[in-house]
Amino acid sequence: MYERLVMSQTALNFRHCYKQVDGAMTVDFLFAHRDELALPDKTAVSHIINLLFDKGGILGAFDQQRQMQGMLGFFFGEPRQDYRNKDVLFIYVTAIAKSYRLTRLFRDGLAYSLHQFHQMGMREIRMQAQTADRYTNKLYSRFAHPLSEDTTLRGYPVITYGNTIEDVLVALEQRHPTTTFTKVIYKEVIQ
Repeated sequence: MYERLVMSQTALNFRHCYKQVDGAMTVDFLFAHRDELALPDKTAVSHIINLLFDKGGILGAFDQQRQMQGMLGFFFGEPRQDYRNKDVLFIYVTAIAKSYRLTRLFRDGLAYSLHQFHQMGMREIRMQAQTADRYTNKLYSRFAHPLSEDTTLRGYPVITYGNTIEDVLVALEQRHPTTTFTKVIYKEVIQ
């Protein structure tokens, strides 16, 4: 099932990806962004994609030609908690095609996914940014709070951010008035 969201002059469709149908495409898309995400090779990318499908899922953003332009990979529960805290949505990886960066894709995709997960009973969100990544830390601090500092399994120092899903939706709306689509999302979740 697709949800249609019109951004600027470009229409994108958001949908959950399925391993059997979208597995190879998600591996290829993430592998295309391997340098920015510090991923060593396609085997590592395949491992991440398989883990996402096993412990959570992937939300994809597709253009009118059905080409993936963005993805958000998530877990139900935190990896450090062995995924036991199922009311926490842990965003593990995001990637956006260069032509869609600095657009509303991340914000609107995040709002869409949080609305979906809030309806499923998820209450909190967590995400990590490498300590040295100033852009991502600044982005996350706009709608979440630093909770802890840690080191990834690959040895990168990270900051873990978190907040309630409702508070993130409010913060996203307050920072940037949104499209009709996301205003409906906020109204449904918050009221």
